[in-house]
Amino acid sequence: MTAYEYVKVLSVDIGPRPAGSDNNRRTAEFLRNELEIIGVDEVGTQEFALRPDFWNGTALLAITFTLAILFMLTFYPLFALILSVALPVLTVLEVDSGKEITMRFLPSKTGRNIIGKEKPSGESTKRIILCAHHDSKTQAIPIGVRSYIILLVLVSMLYLFVISLMTVLSVTVLPQAMEITNLVGRGMLLVVPFFFIYAILNYIARFVAQSPGADDDASAVSVILEVAKKLKEEPLSETEVWFLFTDGEEIAMKGAIEFVKTHHEILAESTVINIEGCGVEAPLAYSTKEMSLRTAETSERVIALFQRAARVAGEEAFPISRATTTDGYQFAKHGYDVSTIWRFSDEVREVAHTSKDNMNRIDSAALDNTVRFIDACLREFDGN
Repeated sequence: MTAYEYVKVLSVDIGPRPAGSDNNRRTAEFLRNELEIIGVDEVGTQEFALRPDFWNGTALLAITFTLAILFMLTFYPLFALILSVALPVLTVLEVDSGKEITMRFLPSKTGRNIIGKEKPSGESTKRIILCAHHDSKTQAIPIGVRSYIILLVLVSMLYLFVISLMTVLSVTVLPQAMEITNLVGRGMLLVVPFFFIYAILNYIARFVAQSPGADDDASAVSVILEVAKKLKEEPLSETEVWFLFTDGEEIAMKGAIEFVKTHHEILAESTVINIEGCGVEAPLAYSTKEMSLRTAETSERVIALFQRAARVAGEEAFPISRATTTDGYQFAKHGYDVSTIWRFSDEVREVAHTSKDNMNRIDSAALDNTVRFIDACLREFDGN
């Protein structure tokens, strides 16, 4: 089976693969079976709990806290101030770090990271991890608009804090603050509908906005499978290669969080190449920054490896100017050696997470060239 045929199996034969769905389970089983058929030395599954309604849960959390703050402002302004601080703290813990506090009350499904390990022909002295997520997205909000939605969420949280603080000041040490409170207080009415709309759109997405995920990220998964075949034919001399197919990337990078949580010692001695959509005709690009609710720098060592491998593969690789949000963030924020590579353009960004991300966009030559590039990365790493 070629890389192109793998993409077809994942995005057409199996179809949309949102985390927690039956198709998602079938995908994990397919990948594990395929690694075993290829003959990878070790193959395993890391299971963990994930919440398919996670993004709905974050919106409902914001709605609950906003309504509570509105009520408290009238009777207990100090409690409103405390809640306005607790909301962003909980959001950071749950979205950025994967700490389940309020989200543990949401229905749980089983997530599955598939992990393969290929030993070198000689003594293993180095390790490189190829990572790609196997789930696909349910998305009601275009990806180009999502960054502005995130900004509005953060501004709304700041607004709740400011109005709560001004209310506390107006009834304690600074009565003049009441005028400011009355002026900006009217805008509070806009915050609750905003969070409600966000929650409704995310709920609708589960039923009507499922993406086949051909490029994002069946293409990267397929490239890794092809690279695994090449390594069986021509193994590296001293580098152990791990194949990591994460689950739940589209649900706040849950699979990557779980992998990092249980593999800190391994990652401290590894280099990670995270691969995103690479199945369309577009230039190779790498991330210099990863972002969730904060930003993290990617590894200059991995970027240098990309540049050397690109020359060997007869391509050019350029940096993405904006911060990207991928599994790479969960590795980068801990300071591990990682960067993300993909075939990137504005058109790729606009189509991601929509029904247009289908086989009609996939270019067989782009997949084959990416396989050649990743193979060059491994052999450059092994020889240096």
